[in-house]
Amino acid sequence: MKKLKNYLAVGVGLAALVALVVLTDPPAAQSVAPLPVSVTNTPNVHVNNSAIPVSQSGSWHVGVNNFPASLPVTQSGTWNVGLTGSPTVTVGNPSNNPVLIKDILNPAINAFQSKATVLIFGGNTSASGSPLDTQASGTRWVIETVAVNCSIPAGQKILYTSVTTWQSEISSIHYDYHIPVSFQGGDGASDYFSGNAATRLYSDVSQGAVGLNFARSDSTGSGGCTFGVSGYTVPAP
Repeated sequence: MKKLKNYLAVGVGLAALVALVVLTDPPAAQSVAPLPVSVTNTPNVHVNNSAIPVSQSGSWHVGVNNFPASLPVTQSGTWNVGLTGSPTVTVGNPSNNPVLIKDILNPAINAFQSKATVLIFGGNTSASGSPLDTQASGTRWVIETVAVNCSIPAGQKILYTSVTTWQSEISSIHYDYHIPVSFQGGDGASDYFSGNAATRLYSDVSQGAVGLNFARSDSTGSGGCTFGVSGYTVPAP
């Protein structure tokens, strides 16, 4: 009887040990295959761990957490940068930092002055010349003032003084504009005449230089007239 009790005690102990082992040893973890996710609206998606297979439908708004200080970018193919259509562009023009512009028609910017003398010699009653400064190619002179001072032998008269201009729109056509002069006095050997006129004359270098002309009443002796012109230039049409 005593032996039977001992055997029962041993059996109960073994059973308790087996139960303890079974309860404290968890089953091995099983791997789970990734599940597909379908998005059918327009959610905001934030991914902070490993990539998850996603099937997208519609528009996505993707946010990036912990954006790096510098993001490497590599170009692939040819990039084309331009404006499509005819967009309206507004230029900022504050008073403390204005946009610089140039008014090419402003007389003060493209002003000019030129002076030249046309001489006359014995045996001639008229003289002409084009001794003014060379006009820049592709420009038009706008002559606003013409001044004339003449000196001829005493007793003679100035019959006329004139300025000849050319226009590129009408090839080889020139115009003579007379400048009135008046007697100013003499010194016994020569008499002096002068005149000044406000004008608006146009002359294009492509057709010819500005011409200066005058005539006197007698062909005896020599003399001359000095012409001064001033105005501004504009691009020739």
